[in-house]
Amino acid sequence: GRTEAALDRVLGHLPDASADIETAFGPTAELFDALGSGNGGGAPLIKRLNDQQRAHVRQIIAAARRVAVDGEVTESRRRQAVALLGRLPAQRSEDLKLLGALLSPATPLPLQRAAVRRLGAMRGEEAASVLLDHLPQAGPETRSAILSAILSRASWTTALLDRIESNPTLAGSLGARRRQQLLEHEAEAIRRRTAELLGGTNADRQKVIERYAEELGDLEGDAGSGKAVFEKNCAVCHRVGETGRAIGPDLTALSDTSTGAMLTAILAPNRAVEGKYLSYVATMSDGRSFAGVIVSESGNSVTLAGLDGTRRQLPRARIERLTSTGRSLMPPGLEQGMSAQDLADVIAFLRSVGGHSRGGEEAE
Repeated sequence: GRTEAALDRVLGHLPDASADIETAFGPTAELFDALGSGNGGGAPLIKRLNDQQRAHVRQIIAAARRVAVDGEVTESRRRQAVALLGRLPAQRSEDLKLLGALLSPATPLPLQRAAVRRLGAMRGEEAASVLLDHLPQAGPETRSAILSAILSRASWTTALLDRIESNPTLAGSLGARRRQQLLEHEAEAIRRRTAELLGGTNADRQKVIERYAEELGDLEGDAGSGKAVFEKNCAVCHRVGETGRAIGPDLTALSDTSTGAMLTAILAPNRAVEGKYLSYVATMSDGRSFAGVIVSESGNSVTLAGLDGTRRQLPRARIERLTSTGRSLMPPGLEQGMSAQDLADVIAFLRSVGGHSRGGEEAE
Protein backbone atom coordinates (compact mmCIF):
# COMPACT_ATOMS: atom_id res chain seq x y z
CA GLY A 1 0.00 0.00 0.00
CA ARG A 2 2.68 2.51 0.98
CA THR A 3 4.75 1.64 -2.07
CA GLU A 4 1.86 1.94 -4.51
CA ALA A 5 0.75 5.24 -2.98
CA ALA A 6 4.29 6.61 -3.25
CA LEU A 7 4.52 5.43 -6.87
CA ASP A 8 1.25 7.16 -7.70
CA ARG A 9 2.53 10.42 -6.19
CA VAL A 10 5.75 10.23 -8.21
CA LEU A 11 4.01 9.55 -11.50
CA GLY A 12 1.38 12.16 -10.72
CA HIS A 13 4.14 14.77 -10.58
CA LEU A 14 5.32 13.88 -14.07
CA PRO A 15 3.15 15.45 -16.71
CA ASP A 16 4.73 16.18 -20.04
CA ALA A 17 5.86 19.63 -18.86
CA SER A 18 9.37 19.10 -17.51
CA ALA A 19 9.10 22.34 -15.50
CA ASP A 20 7.24 20.41 -12.81
CA ILE A 21 9.87 17.72 -12.42
CA GLU A 22 11.50 19.15 -9.28
CA THR A 23 8.26 18.68 -7.34
CA ALA A 24 8.82 14.93 -7.70
CA PHE A 25 12.11 14.86 -5.75
CA GLY A 26 10.53 14.18 -2.36
CA PRO A 27 8.03 11.54 -3.49
CA THR A 28 10.71 9.75 -5.52
CA ALA A 29 13.04 9.52 -2.52
CA GLU A 30 10.11 8.21 -0.50
CA LEU A 31 9.50 5.59 -3.15
CA PHE A 32 13.12 4.39 -3.08
CA ASP A 33 12.96 4.16 0.72
CA ALA A 34 9.65 2.30 0.67
CA LEU A 35 11.26 -0.33 -1.55
CA GLY A 36 14.32 -0.66 0.66
CA SER A 37 16.52 1.16 -1.82
CA GLY A 38 17.79 3.79 0.57
CA ASN A 39 21.26 2.30 0.66
CA GLY A 40 21.99 3.12 -2.94
CA GLY A 41 20.70 -0.01 -4.64
CA GLY A 42 17.85 1.10 -6.87
CA ALA A 43 17.26 -2.28 -8.52
CA PRO A 44 14.09 -3.15 -6.50
CA LEU A 45 12.43 0.03 -7.74
CA ILE A 46 13.59 -0.14 -11.35
CA LYS A 47 12.38 -3.73 -11.71
CA ARG A 48 8.85 -2.74 -10.70
CA LEU A 49 8.52 -0.01 -13.33
CA ASN A 50 7.58 -0.20 -16.97
CA ASP A 51 9.79 1.40 -19.60
CA GLN A 52 8.03 4.76 -19.48
CA GLN A 53 8.12 4.86 -15.69
CA ARG A 54 11.82 4.00 -15.65
CA ALA A 55 12.47 6.86 -18.03
CA HIS A 56 10.51 9.20 -15.74
CA VAL A 57 12.48 8.15 -12.66
CA ARG A 58 15.80 8.53 -14.45
CA GLN A 59 14.66 11.96 -15.64
CA ILE A 60 13.88 12.95 -12.04
CA ILE A 61 17.26 11.75 -10.80
CA ALA A 62 19.11 13.52 -13.61
CA ALA A 63 17.37 16.75 -12.58
CA ALA A 64 18.21 16.10 -8.92
CA ARG A 65 21.88 15.70 -9.74
CA ARG A 66 21.89 19.12 -11.40
CA VAL A 67 19.88 20.84 -8.67
CA ALA A 68 21.93 19.42 -5.78
CA VAL A 69 24.99 21.44 -6.79
CA ASP A 70 23.18 24.51 -8.17
CA GLY A 71 23.79 27.46 -5.85
CA GLU A 72 20.98 29.42 -7.52
CA VAL A 73 18.31 26.94 -6.38
CA THR A 74 16.63 27.24 -2.97
CA GLU A 75 18.28 25.38 -0.12
CA SER A 76 15.18 23.31 0.64
CA ARG A 77 14.93 22.12 -2.97
CA ARG A 78 18.63 21.25 -3.00
CA ARG A 79 18.19 19.15 0.16
CA GLN A 80 15.39 17.23 -1.55
CA ALA A 81 17.68 16.68 -4.53
CA VAL A 82 20.53 15.45 -2.32
CA ALA A 83 18.23 12.72 -1.00
CA LEU A 84 18.15 11.20 -4.49
CA LEU A 85 21.90 10.99 -5.05
CA GLY A 86 23.52 7.57 -5.04
CA ARG A 87 20.27 5.73 -5.70
CA LEU A 88 21.21 4.13 -9.03
CA PRO A 89 24.23 1.79 -9.10
CA ALA A 90 25.41 3.02 -12.50
CA GLN A 91 25.79 6.55 -11.16
CA ARG A 92 27.05 5.66 -7.70
CA SER A 93 30.69 6.67 -8.20
CA GLU A 94 29.83 10.03 -9.72
CA ASP A 95 27.21 10.71 -7.05
CA LEU A 96 29.73 9.94 -4.31
CA LYS A 97 31.91 12.71 -5.77
CA LEU A 98 28.96 15.11 -5.79
CA LEU A 99 28.13 14.31 -2.18
CA GLY A 100 31.75 14.73 -1.17
CA ALA A 101 31.85 18.14 -2.85
CA LEU A 102 28.85 19.19 -0.74
CA LEU A 103 30.88 18.53 2.42
CA SER A 104 32.99 21.60 1.67
CA PRO A 105 32.99 24.17 4.53
CA ALA A 106 31.62 26.65 1.98
CA THR A 107 28.40 24.64 1.65
CA PRO A 108 25.50 25.77 3.89
CA LEU A 109 25.29 23.57 7.00
CA PRO A 110 21.82 22.14 6.24
CA LEU A 111 23.14 20.89 2.90
CA GLN A 112 26.25 19.44 4.53
CA ARG A 113 24.03 17.58 6.99
CA ALA A 114 21.84 16.33 4.13
CA ALA A 115 24.93 15.04 2.32
CA VAL A 116 26.12 13.23 5.45
CA ARG A 117 22.69 11.65 5.93
CA ARG A 118 22.66 10.42 2.32
CA LEU A 119 26.18 9.00 2.59
CA GLY A 120 25.34 7.41 5.94
CA ALA A 121 22.39 5.59 4.38
CA MET A 122 24.54 4.13 1.61
CA ARG A 123 26.27 0.84 2.23
CA GLY A 124 29.77 0.14 1.04
CA GLU A 125 33.24 1.24 1.94
CA GLU A 126 33.28 3.95 -0.75
CA ALA A 127 30.69 6.01 1.15
CA ALA A 128 32.68 5.60 4.36
CA SER A 129 35.82 6.74 2.57
CA VAL A 130 34.12 9.94 1.40
CA LEU A 131 33.00 10.72 4.95
CA LEU A 132 36.41 9.95 6.44
CA ASP A 133 38.21 11.96 3.78
CA HIS A 134 36.29 15.05 4.89
CA LEU A 135 36.45 14.45 8.65
CA PRO A 136 39.70 16.40 9.30
CA GLN A 137 38.38 19.58 7.66
CA ALA A 138 34.79 19.38 8.90
CA GLY A 139 33.37 21.98 11.26
CA PRO A 140 31.97 20.91 14.66
CA GLU A 141 28.40 20.17 13.52
CA THR A 142 29.39 18.35 10.36
CA ARG A 143 32.17 16.46 12.16
CA SER A 144 29.67 15.25 14.76
CA ALA A 145 27.26 14.13 12.03
CA ILE A 146 30.05 12.31 10.17
CA LEU A 147 31.13 10.48 13.31
CA SER A 148 27.53 9.45 14.04
CA ALA A 149 27.29 7.97 10.55
CA ILE A 150 30.67 6.23 10.74
CA LEU A 151 30.05 4.72 14.17
CA SER A 152 26.66 3.37 13.09
CA ARG A 153 28.36 0.56 11.15
CA ALA A 154 31.00 -1.78 12.54
CA SER A 155 32.92 -2.01 9.25
CA TRP A 156 33.01 1.78 8.96
CA THR A 157 34.15 2.05 12.57
CA THR A 158 37.03 -0.27 11.72
CA ALA A 159 37.87 2.00 8.77
CA LEU A 160 37.94 4.97 11.16
CA LEU A 161 40.39 3.14 13.42
CA ASP A 162 42.52 2.36 10.34
CA ARG A 163 42.65 6.08 9.58
CA ILE A 164 43.57 6.92 13.17
CA GLU A 165 46.36 4.34 13.11
CA SER A 166 47.87 5.92 10.00
CA ASN A 167 47.15 9.50 11.13
CA PRO A 168 47.10 9.70 14.97
CA THR A 169 46.15 13.39 14.92
CA LEU A 170 42.71 12.32 13.70
CA ALA A 171 42.01 10.95 17.18
CA GLY A 172 41.58 14.53 18.32
CA SER A 173 38.34 14.68 16.32
CA LEU A 174 36.68 12.13 18.57
CA GLY A 175 36.29 13.76 21.97
CA ALA A 176 35.67 11.94 25.23
CA ARG A 177 32.15 10.77 24.40
CA ARG A 178 33.10 9.14 21.13
CA ARG A 179 36.18 7.57 22.69
CA GLN A 180 33.99 5.99 25.36
CA GLN A 181 31.52 4.78 22.73
CA LEU A 182 34.38 2.99 20.98
CA LEU A 183 35.77 1.59 24.24
CA GLU A 184 32.32 0.13 24.99
CA HIS A 185 31.56 -1.09 21.46
CA GLU A 186 29.67 -4.38 21.24
CA ALA A 187 32.42 -5.82 19.00
CA GLU A 188 35.27 -7.05 21.16
CA ALA A 189 37.82 -6.52 18.37
CA ILE A 190 36.86 -2.84 18.13
CA ARG A 191 37.04 -2.39 21.91
CA ARG A 192 40.48 -3.97 22.03
CA ARG A 193 41.85 -2.01 19.10
CA THR A 194 40.45 1.26 20.46
CA ALA A 195 42.20 0.68 23.76
CA GLU A 196 45.45 0.00 21.90
CA LEU A 197 45.18 3.10 19.72
CA LEU A 198 43.61 5.59 22.09
CA GLY A 199 44.23 4.19 25.55
CA GLY A 200 41.46 3.40 27.99
CA THR A 201 40.20 5.79 30.61
CA ASN A 202 41.60 5.45 34.12
CA ALA A 203 39.79 2.50 35.70
CA ASP A 204 40.33 3.82 39.21
CA ARG A 205 38.22 6.94 39.07
CA GLN A 206 38.60 7.52 42.81
CA LYS A 207 42.28 8.33 42.34
CA VAL A 208 41.37 10.84 39.66
CA ILE A 209 38.78 12.43 41.96
CA GLU A 210 41.26 12.64 44.84
CA ARG A 211 43.93 14.19 42.63
CA TYR A 212 41.61 16.89 41.32
CA ALA A 213 40.17 17.54 44.77
CA GLU A 214 43.70 18.24 46.01
CA GLU A 215 44.50 20.51 43.07
CA LEU A 216 41.22 22.42 43.44
CA GLY A 217 42.01 23.22 47.06
CA ASP A 218 44.27 26.12 46.05
CA LEU A 219 42.23 27.38 43.10
CA GLU A 220 39.55 30.05 42.95
CA GLY A 221 36.89 29.39 40.34
CA ASP A 222 35.54 32.02 37.95
CA ALA A 223 31.85 31.57 37.05
CA GLY A 224 32.15 33.48 33.77
CA SER A 225 34.96 31.27 32.54
CA GLY A 226 33.11 28.25 33.89
CA LYS A 227 30.08 28.98 31.73
CA ALA A 228 32.30 28.86 28.61
CA VAL A 229 33.82 25.54 29.76
CA PHE A 230 30.32 24.18 30.46
CA GLU A 231 29.05 25.20 27.02
CA LYS A 232 32.03 23.51 25.34
CA ASN A 233 32.10 20.25 27.31
CA CYS A 234 28.73 19.70 28.98
CA ALA A 235 25.90 21.68 27.37
CA VAL A 236 25.35 19.14 24.58
CA CYS A 237 23.67 16.85 27.14
CA HIS A 238 23.08 18.88 30.32
CA ARG A 239 21.05 21.95 31.15
CA VAL A 240 21.86 24.50 33.84
CA GLY A 241 19.31 27.27 34.08
CA GLU A 242 18.70 28.32 30.46
CA THR A 243 22.01 26.94 29.16
CA GLY A 244 22.35 23.54 27.46
CA ARG A 245 20.11 20.61 26.51
CA ALA A 246 18.04 18.53 28.92
CA ILE A 247 19.19 15.06 27.82
CA GLY A 248 21.14 14.14 30.95
CA PRO A 249 20.27 15.33 34.48
CA ASP A 250 19.68 19.04 35.06
CA LEU A 251 22.89 20.10 36.84
CA THR A 252 21.20 23.02 38.58
CA ALA A 253 20.47 20.48 41.33
CA LEU A 254 24.22 20.19 41.99
CA SER A 255 24.54 23.85 42.96
CA ASP A 256 24.07 23.20 46.68
CA THR A 257 26.23 20.07 46.95
CA SER A 258 29.79 19.83 48.18
CA THR A 259 32.81 20.16 45.94
CA GLY A 260 33.55 16.47 46.44
CA ALA A 261 30.06 15.47 45.30
CA MET A 262 30.36 17.69 42.24
CA LEU A 263 33.72 16.17 41.33
CA THR A 264 32.28 12.68 41.65
CA ALA A 265 29.33 13.56 39.41
CA ILE A 266 31.65 15.05 36.78
CA LEU A 267 34.56 12.61 36.91
CA ALA A 268 32.78 9.33 37.75
CA PRO A 269 29.37 9.58 36.08
CA ASN A 270 28.70 5.83 36.25
CA ARG A 271 28.74 5.57 40.04
CA ALA A 272 25.03 6.30 40.36
CA VAL A 273 22.98 6.50 37.18
CA GLU A 274 19.21 6.94 37.26
CA GLY A 275 17.44 4.45 35.04
CA LYS A 276 16.06 7.10 32.70
CA TYR A 277 19.61 8.29 31.94
CA LEU A 278 21.07 4.90 31.03
CA SER A 279 22.55 4.63 27.56
CA TYR A 280 21.08 2.16 25.06
CA VAL A 281 22.31 0.76 21.76
CA ALA A 282 19.72 0.12 19.05
CA THR A 283 20.82 -2.26 16.29
CA MET A 284 18.77 -1.78 13.14
CA SER A 285 17.73 -4.22 10.44
CA ASP A 286 19.94 -2.43 7.89
CA GLY A 287 23.07 -3.11 9.95
CA ARG A 288 23.42 0.33 11.50
CA SER A 289 23.47 0.94 15.24
CA PHE A 290 22.70 4.05 17.27
CA ALA A 291 23.59 4.86 20.87
CA GLY A 292 21.76 7.23 23.16
CA VAL A 293 19.34 7.84 25.99
CA ILE A 294 15.70 6.91 25.42
CA VAL A 295 13.83 10.22 25.63
CA SER A 296 10.44 8.95 24.46
CA GLU A 297 8.66 5.82 23.33
CA SER A 298 5.48 5.06 21.45
CA GLY A 299 3.85 1.91 20.20
CA ASN A 300 5.65 2.24 16.88
CA SER A 301 8.93 3.98 17.65
CA VAL A 302 11.71 4.69 20.13
CA THR A 303 13.40 8.08 20.21
CA LEU A 304 17.07 8.17 21.22
CA ALA A 305 19.04 11.30 22.08
CA GLY A 306 22.58 10.64 20.94
CA LEU A 307 26.04 11.70 22.01
CA ASP A 308 25.83 14.88 19.97
CA GLY A 309 22.39 15.82 21.27
CA THR A 310 20.61 14.77 18.07
CA ARG A 311 17.26 13.06 18.58
CA ARG A 312 16.55 10.14 16.27
CA GLN A 313 13.16 8.44 15.99
CA LEU A 314 13.64 4.73 15.25
CA PRO A 315 10.73 2.63 13.91
CA ARG A 316 10.27 -0.38 16.16
CA ALA A 317 9.71 -2.60 13.14
CA ARG A 318 13.31 -1.92 12.06
CA ILE A 319 14.96 -2.41 15.47
CA GLU A 320 16.57 -5.83 15.78
CA ARG A 321 18.04 -5.30 19.24
CA LEU A 322 17.72 -2.60 21.90
CA THR A 323 20.27 -3.15 24.67
CA SER A 324 21.13 -1.10 27.74
CA THR A 325 24.84 -0.53 28.31
CA GLY A 326 24.20 -0.20 32.04
CA ARG A 327 26.19 3.03 31.94
CA SER A 328 25.62 6.73 31.67
CA LEU A 329 25.70 8.38 28.25
CA MET A 330 28.26 10.75 29.77
CA PRO A 331 31.66 9.06 29.60
CA PRO A 332 34.33 9.06 32.28
CA GLY A 333 37.48 10.82 31.18
CA LEU A 334 36.13 14.30 30.53
CA GLU A 335 39.01 15.63 32.60
CA GLN A 336 41.34 14.72 29.73
CA GLY A 337 40.09 17.83 27.97
CA MET A 338 39.90 20.07 31.04
CA SER A 339 42.46 21.48 33.44
CA ALA A 340 42.00 21.69 37.20
CA GLN A 341 41.27 25.40 36.71
CA ASP A 342 38.56 24.51 34.19
CA LEU A 343 36.90 22.25 36.75
CA ALA A 344 37.13 24.92 39.42
CA ASP A 345 35.51 27.38 37.00
CA VAL A 346 32.70 24.95 36.10
CA ILE A 347 31.94 24.35 39.76
CA ALA A 348 31.87 28.11 40.35
CA PHE A 349 29.44 28.46 37.44
CA LEU A 350 27.14 25.76 38.83
CA ARG A 351 27.13 27.46 42.21
CA SER A 352 26.40 30.87 40.69
CA VAL A 353 23.37 29.53 38.85
CA GLY A 354 22.02 28.11 42.08
CA GLY A 355 22.77 31.30 43.97
CA HIS A 356 25.37 29.66 46.19
CA SER A 357 28.94 30.62 46.92
CA ARG A 358 31.91 28.34 47.29
CA GLY A 359 32.62 29.40 50.80
CA GLY A 360 32.08 26.85 53.54
CA GLU A 361 32.18 23.88 51.17
CA GLU A 362 34.74 21.16 51.67
CA ALA A 363 35.65 18.23 49.51
CA GLU A 364 34.38 14.92 50.71
